[in-house]
Amino acid sequence: MQNKMDKIQNEHIYKIKEIANKLSLNFIVKECDEIEERLGLGSFNLVFLGQYKRGKSSLINALIGEQILPTGVTPVTAIISVIKYDEKSSCIVRKQDGSTETIDLKDIYLFATQEQNPDNTKNVEHLEIRLPSPLLKRGLFLVDTPGISSVFESNTKTTKEFLQSIDAAVVVLGVDPPISYDELDVVREVKGFVREPVFVINKVDKESRESIDTVKNFTVDILKKEFGIENPAIFCISAKDGLSRKVSYDWQEFLNKLEKMVENKSQIITDSYKNTTTRLSNKLLIEIDRLMRALSEPLENTKLKVEKLNELKEESAIFIRELGYRFQSEQDRISQLIDLEQKKFFDEHKKEIDAEFEALFESFLNRPDERSEFYYNSLHSIAEKYVNLWMDKIKKDADRYYSEFSERYFREFREITSKIDEITGDRDFTNIYEGLRQEMYPKSDFYFHHFMRYTSTSPFKFILGIFIPKKRRILMMKDELKDYLDWLIYANCSRYIGDINQRIIESRRRIEGDFKNRILFLVERMNSAIDYASRMKSEGEARISSELKNLRDMRSFVEGILNEVNH
Repeated sequence: MQNKMDKIQNEHIYKIKEIANKLSLNFIVKECDEIEERLGLGSFNLVFLGQYKRGKSSLINALIGEQILPTGVTPVTAIISVIKYDEKSSCIVRKQDGSTETIDLKDIYLFATQEQNPDNTKNVEHLEIRLPSPLLKRGLFLVDTPGISSVFESNTKTTKEFLQSIDAAVVVLGVDPPISYDELDVVREVKGFVREPVFVINKVDKESRESIDTVKNFTVDILKKEFGIENPAIFCISAKDGLSRKVSYDWQEFLNKLEKMVENKSQIITDSYKNTTTRLSNKLLIEIDRLMRALSEPLENTKLKVEKLNELKEESAIFIRELGYRFQSEQDRISQLIDLEQKKFFDEHKKEIDAEFEALFESFLNRPDERSEFYYNSLHSIAEKYVNLWMDKIKKDADRYYSEFSERYFREFREITSKIDEITGDRDFTNIYEGLRQEMYPKSDFYFHHFMRYTSTSPFKFILGIFIPKKRRILMMKDELKDYLDWLIYANCSRYIGDINQRIIESRRRIEGDFKNRILFLVERMNSAIDYASRMKSEGEARISSELKNLRDMRSFVEGILNEVNH
């Protein structure tokens, strides 16, 4: 039964590829080639995603048991690396122009890193690394991706473009912040392709058990609220420990999960085939419709559309540039408003905070034998109480500020998307508008959730404390303890300003990237449609009629594939 299903799947992909080849739609042909390779080998892409510096490359190194991928302190990974099985180790650099170059494993960093290949100036499509790893031999392609939200815009773009080739996903998170807005966007997109993404909270060897549990519970709540994931597969791990063969935290449970994925790879491949076939079929239908419009209307009309689109591209570039200034202005305005509210909040609660501190400090005098850390840690409950009060107070106001700004922006954005769709005759840009609208508005939770603490004291004070009577030592600490409490409350309350700023920055990056990429692609496709129509029309009316019939037949055939796949 499975062999029969595989045969049908291959036939569908082959037919899509055949039609795309006839119409010179190379970007669809290329995707068909990729899925054919995976189906043919009985393998699937396990893609590692997440914000920069989450430790994705380190995690893959730990899984294969070797330091193959470059790692570092700053954002390192600049391009996609696909790691496959082979009896001999090798690395092939696949370039965007179709050429290849074989390199030593030790030279991977020359092409994979931002430092050696800034913004992918070497025009690498991806690295294909082959290793004799037992894990890879069982049908896994491990895929390392550039970190999203890094200062390098091209990194986020590269990763998001690769999402269409995803079969299974490991979303690598951290402790602070536990999950970013860009990561939520990635999860939102991944959910469209993957039945059950796996989540990893990495670098937990640097955190207390309490912090790890807090972040894990918070992540579970966010995934349930945002995506309806009831029991997400979340593993707290240390890739550093994993690479040194040290089994700690949830490392063994994570490996067991990967083992189950390999055992269930036939289902993963079937799901991926269905998603890929549906997506490629829809892409093909859009292009067929574009060609049919170009053939059916006067050529001058199509050329005029491209001219208008190019003019609108310039107008859009100005709009995007001005948008950056407006986003910055909005960040400043909202920060100032929140600053004023924060000052007002502190003034209103100062007497309460001082009174609670005095009562707690009196209790310290009855416990003079405790270590200094005890007194500092005891202040956390007071600080968290007032930070939570502040969060509850400011949340509605901050969301209102953000929503008002979004609404002002979207009114202008809608005008440009409507103009583009009016020229092209489809809803491609209107769909961007609707998608961004849905993504921006619901975000009202605090993702800088991990409570910031600082309790270390200087060795000098510790040594001095040995020679001072214990009660006097506590009295000497009073001012320092009060300063620490004030700092705890202020620093953690101020983090919400950072949360809002991050929300605006990531919204801007997402909008700019999606808009620029799509309009460039659209202009390219419209120009291709003109070239195609010019060739057909130069051969006369009979050729046009024949080609229109061919396109209608192709369209019917692709619709048939869609119906068969989705029923």
